[in-house]
Amino acid sequence: IGRFGCFFNGCCYGKRSDTLPWAISFPKGSYAYATHAEQYPDFPSTAEWSCPVHPTQLYSAFSLILIFCLIFWLRRKWNPFQGFVMPCYLFLAGFYRLIVEFFRGDGNPTNLGFGLLSNQQVFCLGMMLTGVIMFEILRRRSARLKAAA
Repeated sequence: IGRFGCFFNGCCYGKRSDTLPWAISFPKGSYAYATHAEQYPDFPSTAEWSCPVHPTQLYSAFSLILIFCLIFWLRRKWNPFQGFVMPCYLFLAGFYRLIVEFFRGDGNPTNLGFGLLSNQQVFCLGMMLTGVIMFEILRRRSARLKAAA
């Protein structure tokens, strides 16, 4: 739900996309508008809207809703062991954010990613790895408890 707030605020916006049919523009006074006025030499000073960009806030919001539905369904249908929801969330949230970050245009730093990945993408890889490790630890713990019972 917080990403809808980002959308209405005009922050956390995506990269410029003049050809994308669902690209959006933000009004004068938004973060995207201010950045584009500063960043692009071809940006007209009389423009009322930013350049069209990927709606990454909506990508994020819908991805998180999808993750919720998937985990909710998995918990009801599969539920392999107690506590599996958290590692699944960490992995899936890290994965979606890793992908969405490729479309972000708000200048996220890349010091940790050696210029290839944004800092957030590096943290996402850490989230995914934590999810996998936590999943395996909890799975083994569950198997030991079942064997002991």
